[in-house]
Amino acid sequence: MKKTIFLSLAFALVFAACDNVESLTKKGEEAFEQKDYAKAEELFNKAIEKDPAHAAVANRMLGIINSENLNETGTPKKALEYFMQATELGDSVAPYFVGQAYDQGKGTVQNFSNAIKYYTMSADAGYPQAQAIAGWLYLAGYNSAEVNQEKGVAYLQEAVEAGNYDAMAYLGSAYEFGDGGISKDETKALELYSQSAEGGSPDGKAILGLTYAYGYLGVNPNITKGEQLIRESIEEGSTLGMRYLGGLYRDKKILAEDGNGNDLNAINWYRKAAEAGNVDAMQNLGREIMDTSYGNKEKQAEGMQWLQRAAEQGSSDAMVNLGYYYEKGKGVKQSWDKAFEWYLKGAEAGDEVGQYDVALCYEYGRGTTKNLQKAIEWYRKSADQGDEDAQKALKRLGVK
Repeated sequence: MKKTIFLSLAFALVFAACDNVESLTKKGEEAFEQKDYAKAEELFNKAIEKDPAHAAVANRMLGIINSENLNETGTPKKALEYFMQATELGDSVAPYFVGQAYDQGKGTVQNFSNAIKYYTMSADAGYPQAQAIAGWLYLAGYNSAEVNQEKGVAYLQEAVEAGNYDAMAYLGSAYEFGDGGISKDETKALELYSQSAEGGSPDGKAILGLTYAYGYLGVNPNITKGEQLIRESIEEGSTLGMRYLGGLYRDKKILAEDGNGNDLNAINWYRKAAEAGNVDAMQNLGREIMDTSYGNKEKQAEGMQWLQRAAEQGSSDAMVNLGYYYEKGKGVKQSWDKAFEWYLKGAEAGDEVGQYDVALCYEYGRGTTKNLQKAIEWYRKSADQGDEDAQKALKRLGVK
């Protein structure tokens, strides 16, 4: 009897010894996969208690449990605390979630500089989804990411090699427009969009849907297929899809059947995408409101606010549109000084229309001191990007 008790105790000690931070974390992940979140939470907490300095994954998983409301006490702030702790312990995935928290203002004050900082940290550590998001932000210059298309493409290529379907969609965009040092290749762009959509990326479906709806990249226009893909992407949470559906209504590719008309449907879908954080949709929404509510001071003020938000998050289109409305005095008090200020911001962000507008301001002394040399410099930058008005201006001035 004593021998049996002794052996039982010995086996118990052996099994207890085996329950180190790695085994507890693994068991927690297995429970998580089985959707036994209470058990998973218990095991992750035990892992942290066992060895706090080596429990990075356990902290990250507790962050996910709290962020997705998989327990009764979870809060965004508590989730962020776990993600930060995992980041400090060297986890490669956790900084991506910290970036998301700052990007969306969940559990903390929204801070786009911090968002791109943590997305980049996770991307540099090799996490494919962070590489996809950081790559897209650097490619477009959104959310406080300075435009660095080569860096963006490099991240996207790494993520694509790892099989990330979102990255395939974003890299396809670089091939479609020849960005980031990549030679323009519409066949490659379509191939990547198709692979992304077939792999289940909501944004991939949205972009492929837009391609079919408008007949881009040499495909035969198919509005039915395009709308279907875009609506599928919306069901899966794509803000790109929301924005694109707004565009279909605006361009009358599809007709509203709810009695509200196409303009209102366009605004409603732009608003959904904008409120979900899509920067381009903020610009679309602001411009649509400005162009459909002239004379309504309250709506015009709202339109300018959306354009301002988009501009603050890096949309050069929004910057140039703000300049246009100040130039024309549409919805705001006319001001050449303000117009030039926004045109210059758009121009410095690389927008060819903004560069042309800045050149005009310098040529004729609108909102700034007249300076023909600077006008020619900005005309050249715009012309080099293919702006036909800038090319004509250089010919008019006798500049080769």
